[in-house]
Amino acid sequence: MENSLHKLKIFKSGFTLAEVLITLVIIGIVAALTIPTAINSMEKRHLIIGWRKAYSDVSRALLLAKANNDSFDGLGSTDLPAKLSKYMNGKICADDCIELENGTRITFAGSRGMGGVQVHFDVNGDRKPNISGKDKFCAILDRQNYKINPAKGFLSGWGCADDILFPAEWYTVCNDEAINNAYNIKTGYLALVCSSYYLMHDK
Repeated sequence: MENSLHKLKIFKSGFTLAEVLITLVIIGIVAALTIPTAINSMEKRHLIIGWRKAYSDVSRALLLAKANNDSFDGLGSTDLPAKLSKYMNGKICADDCIELENGTRITFAGSRGMGGVQVHFDVNGDRKPNISGKDKFCAILDRQNYKINPAKGFLSGWGCADDILFPAEWYTVCNDEAINNAYNIKTGYLALVCSSYYLMHDK
């Protein structure tokens, strides 16, 4: 008799099928709400790290070129890939492009004049989203001083500007509003500030 009562107590202390199902449903709802956010956060972090690495790779290549007295004066967008790729782990993917081993594509745009050359970075190659401020970033190559200056704003009529070689209106915040308006001329290509922002802020 006592043994039967003991078994009954054990049975009563367990969970019913309904309780188990409700718990599973709650876990599923919480997972559905949090997992996409976590994945997006991880992807954003990965792209920012890719941008920082690509920027560092180009900066290091310029320092190596300077140490070898390898001049960039007078070189335009179609001349720079062959010259710069000698100091980088990458291959020439077009007349104006270098592709790094990790898939980052670096494209050059600009003239042979005294002004800086635009350097466009697509840190995940052909993969989406292909949006400025997310996986696409921009900088200005200062050929005379062997420096690459991250974009801080938009030079009307041409593209990104660093506020050093070219006068540009620039901003200090990189957020969803800036990125979502990346191709709106009226906002001054706000997303271009993300190029400099992510190098200065650990976010």
